[in-house]
Amino acid sequence: MMGPHKIGSRLMLGFGLVILSFFGVAAYSYLRQQDVAGALEEIHKVEEAGKAGLQLANYAREKYIHEAHVLLGGGPGHEEHYQRAEEAMERWLCEMRSLLTDPEEMHLLEELDARGRDFDRHFQEEILPVVRRGEQESFLPLHHKTEEILDDILAVNETLSSRLDARIENTAAFARGASRQARTVTLVSVAVATLLALSFSWLLAGSIVAPIRKLVAGTEAVGRGALNTELAVSDPTELGQLAASFNRMTRELRDRREELVRARHLASLGELAAGVAHEINNPISVILGYVQTLRKEAAPGGSMADDLATVEAEALQCQRIVRDLLDLARPVDRVDEPMDVREVLEDALETARRTRAGAAVKVRSSFAEGPLLLDVERRWLKQLAVNLVNNAYEAMPEGGELAVEAGPLPDGGVHLVVSDTGVGIPAEHMDRIFDPFFTTKGAGTGLGLAICYRVVTALGGRIDVASRQGEGARFAVSLPGRRPGETS
Repeated sequence: MMGPHKIGSRLMLGFGLVILSFFGVAAYSYLRQQDVAGALEEIHKVEEAGKAGLQLANYAREKYIHEAHVLLGGGPGHEEHYQRAEEAMERWLCEMRSLLTDPEEMHLLEELDARGRDFDRHFQEEILPVVRRGEQESFLPLHHKTEEILDDILAVNETLSSRLDARIENTAAFARGASRQARTVTLVSVAVATLLALSFSWLLAGSIVAPIRKLVAGTEAVGRGALNTELAVSDPTELGQLAASFNRMTRELRDRREELVRARHLASLGELAAGVAHEINNPISVILGYVQTLRKEAAPGGSMADDLATVEAEALQCQRIVRDLLDLARPVDRVDEPMDVREVLEDALETARRTRAGAAVKVRSSFAEGPLLLDVERRWLKQLAVNLVNNAYEAMPEGGELAVEAGPLPDGGVHLVVSDTGVGIPAEHMDRIFDPFFTTKGAGTGLGLAICYRVVTALGGRIDVASRQGEGARFAVSLPGRRPGETS
């Protein structure tokens, strides 16, 4: 629901996947954008270096022009212009050093610097001394050497410029590719995220919405009175637990409804039985009185005496039925002085042993330590215990084992269990065993279990039976303690 799969875990997993996908795409896009930004910055630096290279070539040409004017006798002004051009070349060389990082490009830049120093050294150490001495025959060779040095500077600068252009193109291609990749990954990720969202929504609808709709339909059916409604419990999440709870609720509602119907039926029957019993009891008492008088006058061993004995036995049976009917109708109240349920159970078992001495029944009892007190009139506890024990004996005509257990409940009440290994109860009779006058035995009134049910429910308790035909029966009774505000 790792236990049952929890709905919260499923939701967190689904949303987590979507959020993780989002952050993954965002992180990748951010890194790609950083690559693009780095590439653009690199392109900017290389472009600035290229511009600096052009300026370097221009000032190299300017130095060449001023060198030629110096050779032609242009005066000291050209020497000053030459010097300013030389300083400008130094500045642009420094600018390019700050912009370039590629080793090959730095090597070409250093070669430019070396050629520039050769140019300056040639001007300072060879041309100026010859001009000052006026050795004009040396001017032309010196000028040719200057042209050679200038050509070398321009050639190196052209090579460097070509490398810079290629670098700009490669970096721009990388930036375009990174941008395309970012867009592609973003589009694909959006499509995947959409697919994940749709799949998650579908799973959500199947694992959450559909069960909730079934639960709503089930509650509506129960509201219309269809208490047999049950939901399929196949989901291992909280919804499955909710469906199981719903099923337990409907079963309990059915049980409560059946108990209420049975209680009303018993109440109505009890009122009727009480009226009938009062009307029958007096004639039965008169009949018993006359029969007992006639038996005293009849000759012992004669047919008349036997017939009168039969009439007396049947009259006594009628009187017992009347007594049971009156018990069924009498209110069951609590008393101020509690009774020990253990003693009542032990008395019921002892009475059964004496009256059923020939039964091959092994009795096993298990009671909690100490008294099991309950504020109920003894006669009702006795009715309950005797009827349950007698019912167990009668279910084992060929013998068996009778087990009686009793112990306290947390609310101060008492829990008792009477089980046997007898013939059991057929499944089709389970719903009727507490109905008055229902019996499958040849003898008996069919009121014993009905009185048990009446006593237990009147005290706010519960009686449950579990049985399979041929495997015995188990009656579990829970009798609560007195509730706050309840009086005797």
